Amino acid sequence: MSFGKFPANLSDNQFYLNLTSIKHRTRVSIFPSILTQAEELTQANEEISRMNQSLEVQVLQPAAEVKWQNEKLIEYAYFNAHNVRGPLARILGLSILMSMEKSLGELQEYNSLMYSSAQELDKVIREINFKLTDSDQPFPG
Repeated sequence: MSFGKFPANLSDNQFYLNLTSIKHRTRVSIFPSILTQAEELTQANEEISRMNQSLEVQVLQPAAEVKWQNEKLIEYAYFNAHNVRGPLARILGLSILMSMEKSLGELQEYNSLMYSSAQELDKVIREINFKLTDSDQPFPG
């Protein structure tokens, strides 16, 4: 029992299926080369793989930059919480003491301590600025 020829389209290639039933078995004949189609699919898969690799590089590079920036911000937060607050708290405390002090000698001592704390704060701020730049060199001071 023969079923005839049935047209089917795949891309630009047109082929016919020849279905013939022999003792409950069906034979399918495809005239365009399956190997040719397999080669085309392999080439398409290779092209897709190359495109995926290119896209992966394009995604990973900005991700690395964001990671680096996050590390710098964490470092800045640490410096702010520990190194900046100490000298600043001393300056604020000394300014309160100075506002209540009447003795010229004590005022001069507080002023000297305040100047030291201001210098320490200045050094910390310069170090923070240095660390926030692109430099990977140790702070020169």
